Amino acid sequence: MAAVVLVVALLGCGAFGRTLSYPDLTPRIAPEVQQLINDVLDNAARARSEGSSQVQAVEVEGWGRSLPRLGQISGVSVDEQGRPVVFHRGPTKWLSRSFNDSFIFQERSEGAIPVDTVLVLDSGTGLIERSWGRNTFFMPHGITVCTHTGDTWLTDVALHQVFKYESGEYEEPSVVLGVAFEPGSDDGHFCQPTAVAVASTGDVFVADGYCNGRLMRFTSDGGFVGEMGADLAELRLTLPHGVALLEDRDAVCVADRETSRLVCLKAGLSRQEDGGQILGEFRHADMGRTFGVASYGGLLFVVAGQTDATANLGLTIDPVAGRVLDEWAPQKGFKSPHAVAVSQEAGEIYVTEIGPNRIHKFVLV
Repeated sequence: MAAVVLVVALLGCGAFGRTLSYPDLTPRIAPEVQQLINDVLDNAARARSEGSSQVQAVEVEGWGRSLPRLGQISGVSVDEQGRPVVFHRGPTKWLSRSFNDSFIFQERSEGAIPVDTVLVLDSGTGLIERSWGRNTFFMPHGITVCTHTGDTWLTDVALHQVFKYESGEYEEPSVVLGVAFEPGSDDGHFCQPTAVAVASTGDVFVADGYCNGRLMRFTSDGGFVGEMGADLAELRLTLPHGVALLEDRDAVCVADRETSRLVCLKAGLSRQEDGGQILGEFRHADMGRTFGVASYGGLLFVVAGQTDATANLGLTIDPVAGRVLDEWAPQKGFKSPHAVAVSQEAGEIYVTEIGPNRIHKFVLV
């Protein structure tokens, strides 16, 4: 008997999706075959739900305590070897006087940060294995290491730029996007860009950021493709602070910090012209300001900051079912979670904080 395959589009019809309609297949499929299909789909959905509900994040207490004192740790990623990589500001702090009303950095004369700002850590011990980025950055923010190439992408909100460093080549970037110290809102400028997500196809998505409230798309060599959802009035990103990909669902998801929500758009990885439409958004009573988002195993991992009604939390979200599977934090609680990353091989979660300037490790059980 020939196999029968049903293909269901992106995020189904949960809280992140839109209800899909299909033609009546009954006249062409025998009742017993239709029942078999229904049983398979029901069992798969049940197994997925039951399995997902067991995904809990547990803190690895004491991990990383041997690290030297770091500056504000603004970003974290995981490299192709499963090692956490952090981006910190050394002696520089983002203060109210750091930028003027036009978002121009006011401390340029003090020079670039004189210490290594990128630290590669041992995933087991938390000790520093390698470091780089001295005398290069002024106000680090986001970092993404591509697990398929080893390349590192970074954003600097003082420089208003995005950088790509080839694997093992850390003296000079191979791609520089934006104009140094010059904020702007056209195709060649950024205004305090916050984060980068890179697909296995090479497509690059930049959250831009504090001033522009937009999601930009580029090729792997820095070619401008376009602004995602630029014509959608209902998108209205306020402060896109984190970005993550769900490649198997062709989705790019943005942590829009000041609206305390996740917004997922069609990524268009196979066909660029398909990208940009809103697939759905997610809000939750326990989810405060959404600072960072990462993906793993079809799930989204979010770190959210405190509001009058919410605590500092990590949340594990099933975007298909549109529900929170787990809420998590270190034993002593988060004070100011800022970024999150997940090892794609081991399922280890890393969260960095600004204020206490520390990094936490969690494992999924």
